Amino acid sequence: MPAGHPPTDGAPAVPTPGHAGGVDPDTGKEVGGLNPFGQAIMRALDAVRANDAPAAERGFTDALKIRPDDPAALAGLAEAQLAQGKQAEAVKNIEKAWTVDPKDPQVRWAFGRIMLDARKRTDEAIQAWKDLLREEPDYAQQLEIPQRLEQVEKFKADPTQGAK
Repeated sequence: MPAGHPPTDGAPAVPTPGHAGGVDPDTGKEVGGLNPFGQAIMRALDAVRANDAPAAERGFTDALKIRPDDPAALAGLAEAQLAQGKQAEAVKNIEKAWTVDPKDPQVRWAFGRIMLDARKRTDEAIQAWKDLLREEPDYAQQLEIPQRLEQVEKFKADPTQGAK
């Protein structure tokens, strides 16, 4: 499974934070705590779970101050922005994430979701979801990609009906 968690109740898929420290060779247990990037991501994830998009945006923004090109943090930021109706900002950030790592599963998920919502680069967005389904089928199933692709195809066949 990719580094991330599937969304619940329409929440963004979220990355798994990194840790500072390592593993104690005597006990085999992890030592140390979250590094500053991991702390920022954890705040963002907690906000996502609480359906607090503004706080999630702040957490992902803080993480990106430390690692400006982290694709998962960019994707999380974009999804938090979309949840607040900030479509232009969401598109900008998911396009940056796509440029950094178009094969990252979370980036593929968010790119498809945001670009389809914005009705931009829709062929690429659909292909991103198809690639995710092919390469990470379990993750794609958790994200309901097959059902979402079916809705997109119905909409493409008859745009007057909307994606139902």
